[in-house]
Amino acid sequence: MDNVFKRLDNILSSYQGKKGSLIPLLQETQNELGYLSRETMEYLADKMQIPAAEIFGVATFYSMFRLTPQGQHLIRVCK
Repeated sequence: MDNVFKRLDNILSSYQGKKGSLIPLLQETQNELGYLSRETMEYLADKMQIPAAEIFGVATFYSMFRLTPQGQHLIRVCK
C-alpha cells in the first residue's frame, strides 16, 4: 500500500493548492490505479484538505469514474 501512496503523492504534487482541480486529479488517479478505492479517496481528501464526502460525491456523480476494479476484459454491446 505504501507504493500506492507514493504514486498518489506524485500525482498530488501537481494539483495541491489549485482550485477546481478535483476532477482532473480523480481522472489521473484512476488512470494510474485503475479505479478509485475508498482508501484512495480518503487519502486524497486528507492531503487536499477536502471533505471525503465531496470527493465521493464527485466520483459517484460522473459515470467516467469506477469505484471497483475493472475486469480483465471489457465487453461492449451496441444495439
